[in-house]
Amino acid sequence: MSKRRVDEDSDIDVSSTDESDVEVGATEEDMEEVINVDFDYFDLNPQVDFHATKTFLRQLFGDDALKFDISGLADLILTENARMINMPVEVVPPMYKMLFEEMERAEDAHEKYEFDYFLVISKIYKLVHANISTDEDEQKSKKKKVSTKDGKEEEFDYFHFEDMVLEKNARYHGQYEYTEKHQETDSRRVFTEYGIDPRLSVLLLTKDGLKKSVPEMEEQFPPF
Repeated sequence: MSKRRVDEDSDIDVSSTDESDVEVGATEEDMEEVINVDFDYFDLNPQVDFHATKTFLRQLFGDDALKFDISGLADLILTENARMINMPVEVVPPMYKMLFEEMERAEDAHEKYEFDYFLVISKIYKLVHANISTDEDEQKSKKKKVSTKDGKEEEFDYFHFEDMVLEKNARYHGQYEYTEKHQETDSRRVFTEYGIDPRLSVLLLTKDGLKKSVPEMEEQFPPF
């Protein structure tokens, strides 16, 4: 009797309501949300950026970091620009443009910033087939391939994508293995079929070569 009374008094179509909720939920999931972010750039401050700079240097020199006076290097470069960690590559071209603007102002003020060459120390990583075989091992890789002296090809990729442009315009570029290795490549495996073996990358550019790289970066890595 109570069951019948509920059915008669209710004007809600339960089935249609459930379907409508599902459709609304699916629509909301399909909607893309755009978040606008503004970046403010400031000179490095020795009073607050010392430890962050040391962290950057430890990551740059990897397992060989103990061979360097990291604290001394941090003190030395606190007044200079450095590539920020975990920042999108699209912010790099404006940073290089600002660097040249600062240098031009310094030259106009007859300060000692008339550099002919620029040394960029960065990192790349060698792609190493994992010890655990997968079905994807046979797929062709689109990574950078370098031929060694014995004719074997080694595959590399970049931590910082702007290095692809800098490398193309560099007077000299090379990659070097770290002396100390505390981690197996498989422990750094971020791809399904590859482990990674970090290497130190060194690029020597002339002033003209670095200037040429900036518009090429802007074209290759536009902000939108």
